Amino acid sequence: MIRKRQPAAGTGSGRRTYFILGGLALAIFTVWQISMYVEFEDNSAISISKETIMQKAQEVGKSIAVGSPAYLKALEEAKALGNRMRITAEYQIDLDQFLWSSNRERHVRDFFDYLNGITNNAFKFSFDSHKVEGYHRYSFNSVPKSFGSKNLIIRRRDFLYGWRAGLTTVDMKFREGESREEMEYALARPQDEYLERSIQKIEMDIHACDRRWSRGTRVFFPEGLAPLEKIGDLAVFLKDIRAVTEKADSVPLEISGMNVYYWQLSDIGTLPNGLRWKSTFTFMYKDLEAALSDNTRPSKDGEWSFRLYGAFEGYGPDFVPEHKEFSDKFFEKLALSKWNSDEEIDCLLEKD
Repeated sequence: MIRKRQPAAGTGSGRRTYFILGGLALAIFTVWQISMYVEFEDNSAISISKETIMQKAQEVGKSIAVGSPAYLKALEEAKALGNRMRITAEYQIDLDQFLWSSNRERHVRDFFDYLNGITNNAFKFSFDSHKVEGYHRYSFNSVPKSFGSKNLIIRRRDFLYGWRAGLTTVDMKFREGESREEMEYALARPQDEYLERSIQKIEMDIHACDRRWSRGTRVFFPEGLAPLEKIGDLAVFLKDIRAVTEKADSVPLEISGMNVYYWQLSDIGTLPNGLRWKSTFTFMYKDLEAALSDNTRPSKDGEWSFRLYGAFEGYGPDFVPEHKEFSDKFFEKLALSKWNSDEEIDCLLEKD
């Protein structure tokens, strides 16, 4: 069983009560503070309920076929109800950089053979169905004003190789959230005119024995994007950037130490029962040439992630329980396998 990180030992009931009340007060203050900057969207006029959306999600693969008119109608209803916010869970394992220093493609194929075995070939993972890409990734330093305990990441990707070469994406993301509810109030929205070219999501980040929540927006620029030089450049397409930084628009953006190149291999699909998934390999290198080589040691351990989307491609109010249970079970098997180089798996070894 995947378990959430446990609190430190020796915490008495009195201290727990103190921290709970303190946390509640902080949450109330945070909501009030945010309301000074922004107005939340009102979806009270939407006639369909969260319960109805989830009931329809249970019918996918039965009375509702993926891609059918009924499915597409429910998908649009879910988007409207959730203000285009997606709910996802990203299961992640580490991949040993030394093992993957040579014959990378062969290791991918062997890995997929293993995955198909433990999932009864439900996803039909294959190297040939996945797409190879190479991109330059770098982050900008920023100073959050609210949610100060959370890591605010401003990250840019310039795709240089593969089917999306020429594309640029910019992420605004809060990490290290303790709960989904906490991330509901994190400010990371695109400007209205960039909604159609953006993805917004609240995501559960899952490792073998730890899970945290994040909230973010990714804005897509298919035609590329000029260099970002100051905070004001971000405000053009990120609605909330001014609300979460104390820096003026004219302050220059500084590239942080994370200025690297990645090899990425990914695929996405939907099962007949509506389970939406994405499979992604990522390995970091010092330059693009190294990233595209099949026999170069990565700069650090790589990662394979399995992203599970909530009901109706993530736009529904929650995960379909059967989808989440299936994903949890196969991930636990994977986390205990030889493929996972993450040493923090003690919770999976405990005997009930």
